[in-house]
Amino acid sequence: MLTKTLPVLPRRRIIAIDALRGLTFFVMLFVNCLSGANGIPYEAAMGLSIQLWALYFYAAALLVWGTRSHRPLRWLGAVVIAALALMYRSGADGQGWMQTSWWGILGCIGWAYLASSLIYLAGRGRLLVLALALVACVLWFILSHALDGNDVIAMHATHTSLVLCGALCVLLFFDGARGAGGARRLAAGMVLTLVLAAAAWLLHHIYPISKIGSTPPWALYCAALCSGLFVLLYWLIEMRQVVRWTALVQPAAANPLVTYLLPVVLATLMHYLHLQWWPVLMHGGVAIAFALLFSVVVVAVVAVLNTYNVKLKL
Repeated sequence: MLTKTLPVLPRRRIIAIDALRGLTFFVMLFVNCLSGANGIPYEAAMGLSIQLWALYFYAAALLVWGTRSHRPLRWLGAVVIAALALMYRSGADGQGWMQTSWWGILGCIGWAYLASSLIYLAGRGRLLVLALALVACVLWFILSHALDGNDVIAMHATHTSLVLCGALCVLLFFDGARGAGGARRLAAGMVLTLVLAAAAWLLHHIYPISKIGSTPPWALYCAALCSGLFVLLYWLIEMRQVVRWTALVQPAAANPLVTYLLPVVLATLMHYLHLQWWPVLMHGGVAIAFALLFSVVVVAVVAVLNTYNVKLKL
């Protein structure tokens, strides 16, 4: 019996996807800059500040996973990472070692990508399988909250639903086996957007829109917004060939990890040097303007780093 082959997807870079990724990272930089919340673990037992420890770690990670790092530098970075791991202390008394704990947003993204990839491969990229898995993720959250289940697993289910929405959108637009023209792909994308928005609206009558709570309305509204934005970008870039403006966000799209980590490194360095932004820059309308300027500067710095092939690919 013949089994279904995986969808036929284009091997070339899709500028519209790069544009969406770049815009996403730009907005992420903007909102992160507006956030004033910072926290550090207990650190006295390590013999150096957590900020300096983190700076050493970022430098070592760049040596190990930087695309132009030579083998001796990679080994040096690996040794530094191992030494930092042995040096790390945790707990109220500083006697604990490095251990598993909350993995942060990047870890949540990683788990969601893993689960979605396994579903995609198991279902051979079938749209129906992905759609059913999406519904199952939402139902998992609903049942978990109704039956006082595991909140962490429910959170992962919601994050996985976001990735599955992205996979559905990609297949509707780029699965060559479907043979649909540009206009039909746009229509399919618009239908997906409306269905996701309608589902989010219905669930919003029961659950709040909460990123921290990882609620289905939050995930589905985000998926609907991104799908709708991609419909617009696909029409503008792939069909109308309006591409010159994408150079503004291309650096962030091509080097997302460095784009994400640069503000973190800067914040860590400022904490270590006991520096902070002027209060006037973090208040009211000035804060919004400053966040926009900061995001532009970060993307510009990433563009310069890209010319020297300073990239992180884990």
